[in-house]
Amino acid sequence: MGDKLVIYDYKINSESCFFINIKSQLKLTWFIGLLEKISFKEIILCTEEIDRTRKFIEEKLGAMPNIQIVSSISIFPDTLVLRANYVYDKSKLIKLIKKGIVDLSSAVLWEIKDKHDIRDAEAVLERIEKYPIARHINLKLAKRLANSLATTSVQPNQLTFISLIVGILACIGFASNSYGLLVAGAFLIQLHSILDFADGQLARLKGISTRLGAFLDGIVNKIVESFCYAGLAYGLFIKYNNEFFLIIGLLVILGHFMIEYINFLKMRYLKGDFSPAYQIENKKLPFKVLKKIYWFLEAWDVRLYIISLFAVLNRVEIAIIYFVVDFNTRWIFNVIKIILRRGKNL
Repeated sequence: MGDKLVIYDYKINSESCFFINIKSQLKLTWFIGLLEKISFKEIILCTEEIDRTRKFIEEKLGAMPNIQIVSSISIFPDTLVLRANYVYDKSKLIKLIKKGIVDLSSAVLWEIKDKHDIRDAEAVLERIEKYPIARHINLKLAKRLANSLATTSVQPNQLTFISLIVGILACIGFASNSYGLLVAGAFLIQLHSILDFADGQLARLKGISTRLGAFLDGIVNKIVESFCYAGLAYGLFIKYNNEFFLIIGLLVILGHFMIEYINFLKMRYLKGDFSPAYQIENKKLPFKVLKKIYWFLEAWDVRLYIISLFAVLNRVEIAIIYFVVDFNTRWIFNVIKIILRRGKNL
């Protein structure tokens, strides 16, 4: 592994890629996360935004004597170079660096060329960091599918519609009292997930990303997930002939809706407050572990894998009980903490 790492900033219309807007600071935060995982004797940030970058680094990492911030630098052949206009696969990047490989191009996921690309690139970053299981399986399959369709006439919105149909078929499988259809539903819901990731990838490859497409993608997501819970509940109602599971299904959908609605209300009425409404503040190791488990279980892809797992095990009653407790606990804690923290300003 090289002793020196150089990170090049990138200009878009005379503005720094790091500081073009508030969200773009995620790029610098991402690099800082990398620096925390790999030790270098010397780290050089090459940017014209010297003062702002130094302030941001100090706020995030404190004083680090091995980090230099310069406006220009000469590069040597054995120097590791990262560019702010590239979105990297962090896990692959770390593996390449630890192997001592200087050419890091194979870890590049996306290149930022203009302001439009900033949003798309950060969406890629967000998905990689946001989905702890899918990023290793579904996202990779989605990328391959999107690459294979990039030169065809297939449009992203067509993939979105297909993912909706596949998701509804999965829900029908869950609503049946047949183990075979239950297992089919488990695989179909993962296929829905792959198609859901692929439509966005395809839109970026074709250069036709739109807000309407992102809106439709999000709507399809929520429709399919809600139908899944309804299907699971109805299937259990048929299996046990017990209306209790219909009530549980309604409570799961209510909890799922409340979480999303509270997030909307936070953005609408508590602007600027983007901190999690519920989290464990204690920094001791046991609480850190619990915190990681909490956020892991919150991820959309993890929920779909929980559904698939218990469907294959033919124990979907465990999944539906888990979801009713998890969802409703989350939104109740959210409301309580918002009131306690911001009650005086509401």
